[in-house]
Amino acid sequence: MTVEDVTEAQWDEKVLSQDHVAVDFWAEFCGFCKQLAPVYDQVSNEVTDMKFVKVDVQSETSLAQKYGVQGIPAIKFFCHGKEVGGVVGYRTKDQLKQDITRVRAEDESCAANTSDLK
Repeated sequence: MTVEDVTEAQWDEKVLSQDHVAVDFWAEFCGFCKQLAPVYDQVSNEVTDMKFVKVDVQSETSLAQKYGVQGIPAIKFFCHGKEVGGVVGYRTKDQLKQDITRVRAEDESCAANTSDLK
């Protein structure tokens, strides 16, 4: 699945109106963000019932502030328009998949309609 860049103008449509979404808050200058990018892409191809998007914190500062992003990379998870969890810092593929499984298990709005992770 293709990871989309999302702007504040697209936020409601691309994130809040979707069932399950992972949002990577990142910046071009961030070395760990660059390391995370291929991992995030790989997981997006394996977890097909979740939408994966990215937000550039340099151009979308208001979104980063609204969701309390203080360190990057930061991945926030949304289910049915509600923020239900997140992690900060580089994640391996296995760690990121475990994060998704944990968030889905902890929040009732995420528990329904989820697939098994590989």
